[in-house]
Amino acid sequence: MREYFAVVFEDPLGGLVVNFPDFPECVTFAHSFEAARAAAAEALADYIEEVERAGEAIPEPSTYEAIRIDGQNMGCDVIRVRVIRPVK
Repeated sequence: MREYFAVVFEDPLGGLVVNFPDFPECVTFAHSFEAARAAAAEALADYIEEVERAGEAIPEPSTYEAIRIDGQNMGCDVIRVRVIRPVK
């Protein structure tokens, strides 16, 4: 099963924002870190399903190091999210 990294950061308006550097359009929100993990897994699965339905290729996951080097991710938490549906 594939795993991708998600970046979790505080929303200035409250709560947490979760995004995926490998899928910039895949974003979700939550009110707690625990809820962010669950929301991330669901958002990633739904997004990958849409990408596959559109016939687009699913990229290989970025490395942790690549995610951390990106200056936009400084001060953010990085979590590993397992794809809960098989990737074609």
